[in-house]
Order: sequence, then C-alpha cells, then structure tokens
Amino acid sequence: MPDFDQGHDDFKELRRRDPLRMEGLDVFSNILYVKECKAELSFLAHTTNKSAPLRPETNCIIGNYYSLKGQHEKAVTYFLKALRLDRRCLSAWTLMGHEFIELKNSGAAVESYRQAVGRLLLLL
Repeated sequence: MPDFDQGHDDFKELRRRDPLRMEGLDVFSNILYVKECKAELSFLAHTTNKSAPLRPETNCIIGNYYSLKGQHEKAVTYFLKALRLDRRCLSAWTLMGHEFIELKNSGAAVESYRQAVGRLLLLL
C-alpha cells in the first residue's frame, strides 16, 4: 500500500502542475480504484470526460469508476469504447479481463488477457 500512497501523491502533484495532461491517468485511476477512493475517481472521471471524452484514458477511468461501484457490465462498455478509440490500449484489455472475471465469463477474460499480453510483447 505504501507504493500506492506514493503513486497517489505523485499523480496529484502531476495533475496540479499539468491539469490537462491525459497520459498515464488510466494508471492513476487504477491507484484510486485499489485505494477505493470513489469520490476522487468520480471527480477524475467527470473532469476527463468533460475535457477529453474521446481519449482511451478517459474511458478506462470511467470504466474503473463503474467497476468500483460494482457495475461490471457498464465498466465493460467503457473499456470497449476505449478499445474502439485505440485497439492497442493495454489498460483497457487488462481491465476488461478483470471485469469478465467478475462477470464469470472466463473465456472472454482469457481472450482479453491474451490481447493484453500480445500488446505488451509488442512494446518490448
């Protein structure tokens, strides 16, 4: 948890310095999800959706918000939207795999994780 606390602090500082930066905010939303910061994740989802609704990061953030609320089907909808915007979005593939696990759809989860690993290997 200390790493998540440090990451949380670092991202808050980064947002203070550059409030329009979108790169990496999907990672920040993962930290907020793990720390169960529902209000802060909601605020991040609203602000990014207002400023950059067509960015895959925004849709991953919104998907994480719905996942935290237990609305897994709605979360999948936003991860799919992120993938329509960028098929290479590693976060969306991974997070969608997590949602399919929650929805007891192991076949779809395996395929999502397979896609994520494939994207990761392309980066190496």
